[in-house]
Amino acid sequence: MANKLSLIVLAATIGLGASVAHAADGKIAFKGEVIDAPCSVDPSNSEFTVQLGKVGTQSFKAVGDKASAKNFTLKLTSCTDAAANATVRFDGVTSTANPELLSVDGATGVGIEITDNNGVRAPIGGDSAGVKLAKGDNNLVYSARYISTAATVTSGAANANAQFTVNYQ
Repeated sequence: MANKLSLIVLAATIGLGASVAHAADGKIAFKGEVIDAPCSVDPSNSEFTVQLGKVGTQSFKAVGDKASAKNFTLKLTSCTDAAANATVRFDGVTSTANPELLSVDGATGVGIEITDNNGVRAPIGGDSAGVKLAKGDNNLVYSARYISTAATVTSGAANANAQFTVNYQ
């Protein structure tokens, strides 16, 4: 009988120890959203680099002088009839001299201008002009270029980052 009692006490002790081993050590939050978007951004087009090239400081003689534009395309796939138009919002650090331009690292006196395929500026932090969408795949074409924000431009790296959000109407 003493043997049985010892086994019961031992089993109860092991059982208590096991419950302590399963105590929570932390918490995980999962966040996201399921949306009914009329189009999808092509996954191969969700992150990319636009090469603006090397531009000499002598190209900028006055405020507002522009370098050559480089096109880039935002590819939308599987568009439905749920939206007739789309706008794109570009967000990033803005130039202190002109908040409608992206600020660059290094060089001074320049910012990056983004325009749509009609040459209309897409303000940073605001919506671009609307683009009519067709059912199926759509290519939204934009351009980027350096534009001087000061009479004197200094050389250096002139890189910037922006995020984009497609808004459907």
